[in-house]
Amino acid sequence: MEDKLLEARQDREAVNCMMDELPRTTKNVKEATRKHALANIAAEFPIRYDEHGEQLNGETEFKDVTEIAKLRYIPENLARHTKAYFEGLQIHAIAGVAHKIPLLNPPWVDFWFEKNFVAFVKHNSCSKDAPEDLFHFPIVKIAYQQKEHNTCLYRGFASALHALGEYELAGAVALNAKNYSYLPASEQLERLKQLVQKEYHYVSFEKKRRADSFDIFANKSDNPTVVIPLSADGGVSHALTVIDTYIFDSTQSKCLRLTKKTLDWCCDCKEGYSKVYKAVRFIKNGNRTPSIK
Repeated sequence: MEDKLLEARQDREAVNCMMDELPRTTKNVKEATRKHALANIAAEFPIRYDEHGEQLNGETEFKDVTEIAKLRYIPENLARHTKAYFEGLQIHAIAGVAHKIPLLNPPWVDFWFEKNFVAFVKHNSCSKDAPEDLFHFPIVKIAYQQKEHNTCLYRGFASALHALGEYELAGAVALNAKNYSYLPASEQLERLKQLVQKEYHYVSFEKKRRADSFDIFANKSDNPTVVIPLSADGGVSHALTVIDTYIFDSTQSKCLRLTKKTLDWCCDCKEGYSKVYKAVRFIKNGNRTPSIK
């Protein structure tokens, strides 16, 4: 058990090291700085051999692997019922022609590529720091971050409960995050309702007419509200929990401030936030509204 915990900690440290170097690999930095950063990232993937001298990683012969020049991770889409997958950019060495390889199976990628590299790709796809001007003040920390897992709906809500002092219930919700992350958004919400029903009842804005009438800015509340925003390009792959002006986004380390600019950033597309796709407001039984601690 201790060995596994140590290995997990070392993996996290390696990914964090690579994330720290990543901003220095862009083309707008000095070439010497870029080369140094790339070398530091490459150092996290040393070639390893077994006791017989056989290479354990760094595939060099299987062409379907070696021709992949870039790898991108696409998390599960809550509303479109699509599973997580990878995409690759394949470059043929002789012709020099590149084309995209869609729908790479995650187990295949896990088998052929270095574990830390896969974690790095996932982390870079699922997590990015918001600009400082989007964070809420006073600061409220996100107790349960999703890391590379697609558990935004449950982890965001669990973090909101934690901020309200509902520590035991928050832990139970966070514990179930991975169990239900493979489900469509509507089913995840149903499981969440069942999970907290002894403490919270709810008001649903899930059907289209109800969701269209729900203005997240005009209908602020001290009650935790799970919101799946609809981006202008039709994307609905992320979930947030909102309490008053606090946004609990489990990809972040602290709460964001509820503004149109923040939701534009969360939706991550050129046109930004459009409207609410689905929302569920949870109300403490007995109509006792807890407050953020």
